Amino acid sequence: MASFTSSHAETRALPVSPAQAAERFAEPARQASCHPELAEATVLDAARVRMAMKEMSHGPVKFSGRYTLSFARDGNDVTWASSDGNLHVLGRAHFHPAPGGCTMDFREEVRLELELNRVLAGVIRPVAEAMMKKGMRGFVERMSASIASA
Repeated sequence: MASFTSSHAETRALPVSPAQAAERFAEPARQASCHPELAEATVLDAARVRMAMKEMSHGPVKFSGRYTLSFARDGNDVTWASSDGNLHVLGRAHFHPAPGGCTMDFREEVRLELELNRVLAGVIRPVAEAMMKKGMRGFVERMSASIASA
């Protein structure tokens, strides 16, 4: 089993209050709509969504992340974690007051597990991890725009 890991941290200004931003960020349907590489999503309840990412390929290797995300909101903090699948996600967004709205401090780590031999994993690792990071940056961009426009 090969494991690929990537993380992303970013701070963004948003034109809404911390409470509004946290509430919007924690909505499973909004989460699903903001993933740039999403193939399918099923909202399970007010705090969980099952995700299937679009299949990606690099040479002979094809992969797609599948997982269920659970969200918890505690005031102006939103945390999330995956509970099954081949994509393991752990993240936190903290919203704090700032002039004109709030600031979001976003942090997420993603780990993808695939059945690959060591040689192929070594070849694919830089590409897979760069694609994961690009996906996280795209998510933050879309989520920020969604929170601001709601």
